Amino acid sequence: MLQDKRIAVIGVGKIGGALIAGLLQSGMVRREAIAGSTGHAETARRAAQTYEIPVLTDNRALVRDRDIIILAVKPQTIRKVVAEVRDLITPDQLVVTLAAATP
Repeated sequence: MLQDKRIAVIGVGKIGGALIAGLLQSGMVRREAIAGSTGHAETARRAAQTYEIPVLTDNRALVRDRDIIILAVKPQTIRKVVAEVRDLITPDQLVVTLAAATP
């Protein structure tokens, strides 16, 4: 089901990282079909090594040509991230948020 989908995870922290690890370990997603982003270059470098996927610091570049976009950021960051990528989101993309207590 997810085998054909290109997935973007914005926020490769604890929750985003756990999600990526689970998807990869389960075999539900091919490693080359998933990529992530984080706010800091050093964190991106470490996450890329840990999960062996591309991890960017540019959310806008990340969401282009992705089928599923997962927002795994802290609630206080969600508005900033959404404002940053909203004009790139198409009706064909599924957006999922993991930010707690966010309307």
